[in-house]
Amino acid sequence: YNCSHKEDTAFFRCHNNCYSYKHLIEWLDFAVSEGLVNYVASNYEFSHDQILLAAISLIPKNERGAWHLQIGNQILASNKETASDKVQFMAVSQLNRGAASITNRLQRIELAWLNASLGGKCVSSAVYPLAASYFESGVSLLDDTCWEDHYDLCLKLYVPSAEAHYCNGDFEKMERILNVIFQRARCFADKHNAYFTLVNARVAQGKLHEAIRVGLFVLSELGESFPSSPDESDIAADYSKTKNLLKTKTDTEILALHPMKDENKIAAMQLMSSLILCTGLAKNKFLSLLAFRMVQLSLCHGICNNSTIGFSIFGVLLSGSFNDIKGAYHFGQLSLQLLKRLQANECVARLHTLVFTCINVWVEPHRRSLEPLKQSIQIGMRSGDIQYALICAQQYCIHSYQCGEELSAVEKNMREYGIQIKVYKQEVVWEKTLPFRQVALNLMGKSVNPMELTGEAMNQDLFLGNALEKKNTTLVFVIYHNCSWIAYFFGNYELSSHMAQKGQEIVEKSCSSSFLVANHAFVDGLS
Repeated sequence: YNCSHKEDTAFFRCHNNCYSYKHLIEWLDFAVSEGLVNYVASNYEFSHDQILLAAISLIPKNERGAWHLQIGNQILASNKETASDKVQFMAVSQLNRGAASITNRLQRIELAWLNASLGGKCVSSAVYPLAASYFESGVSLLDDTCWEDHYDLCLKLYVPSAEAHYCNGDFEKMERILNVIFQRARCFADKHNAYFTLVNARVAQGKLHEAIRVGLFVLSELGESFPSSPDESDIAADYSKTKNLLKTKTDTEILALHPMKDENKIAAMQLMSSLILCTGLAKNKFLSLLAFRMVQLSLCHGICNNSTIGFSIFGVLLSGSFNDIKGAYHFGQLSLQLLKRLQANECVARLHTLVFTCINVWVEPHRRSLEPLKQSIQIGMRSGDIQYALICAQQYCIHSYQCGEELSAVEKNMREYGIQIKVYKQEVVWEKTLPFRQVALNLMGKSVNPMELTGEAMNQDLFLGNALEKKNTTLVFVIYHNCSWIAYFFGNYELSSHMAQKGQEIVEKSCSSSFLVANHAFVDGLS
């Protein structure tokens, strides 16, 4: 990569003859072992700021870009045949620091491709902050005409960049990038993943109805239309259609179905899987229709990774809406078998959320859910399913509390996972965790009034008022339920009964199929 100003080429030639960059990694690793340098996020850094400042001060400002380019070029040139990821990351990091000095357009495009490649590797390793920085560096190298003559490169930088910023909880940058994609992408197919990112972000922000609106629009563009205002007759008809299709296949035949090949159907399955959470939280009738459609598409067009989600959410509906516990468990187990066959790691977190939170609780001991949920946290984070990985963390904490695990350990996990949930700005997930953490704090004697959910984690009146204002019935129920329990624990049976009755009013209007509903019935009976 050439510089925009004349450098002392004779000096650089001499410098190159004196030193070999082929063994640079070995030298740097030795410096790390000696404590002079640290290896952080695929970069080598001086261990002390003063050493860094002293080294930089020796190089005039107008020559620093040239130095970064020269170092990056030499690292790549000396390791062409055996360039490891470590070498590539170090070389491109240097080149990015000197990118302002590159005037040759083809060289800027070449460096942008390198950034796209390394950003993709960071995404594969779930290192989203670093991924975002490489994608941003790549985008900064593009000019206004790149969307015309380097279209594929633009997509490879912009689309995953939006996803990386979403995963990092940086919604402002995500919005800016998505707007460019929606304006410049040539066809709807090239906008699919951008729309998926937008839907997931809206769910994380608690904008459930907007997520549903965008999702239904995209589904219609993919050829999967739904009634604008579905009623009970629409749900009953679609349920009957789904049941009739299922009667034509045994479990063995379903597990042996051919792979889904239609790209639009596969994209629709992915989007419907993403819409499951927001339609469920919003108590929206589209939840049933989405589940039925996912099963229908799987049976008629073949199996894809998200078919596992389709069969499992169908099971959830059987237990909640149709009071078919046996059928629900059957489809939960079928979805787990299908997951094992497909090795669909990106679906593990959301599938385990559905099966071990909404289905198995009616059949198996509650404690059996703990290990699968705990494992799903890391699997989900590594596969990029941040939202459901953190839901698994939330549910693991709640289930641990419900199973009678030691309170201080439960509260510690809630606090630590809560920090992580806030970092990723998954507000919908974070809110539901707080009442359980405050109950744990109250039971540990860490509140002024043990019968009120006010303290370090939350303020009961403010939290409840906000949930009521947003019509978040799920969160309102969680608050009433925990208020009922805590009042019962401390002997105020009248208050416990009052709160249980308020919770019961919500249960009667919904078809939630979770352990929490059964737990509510228990405390309601006690009080």
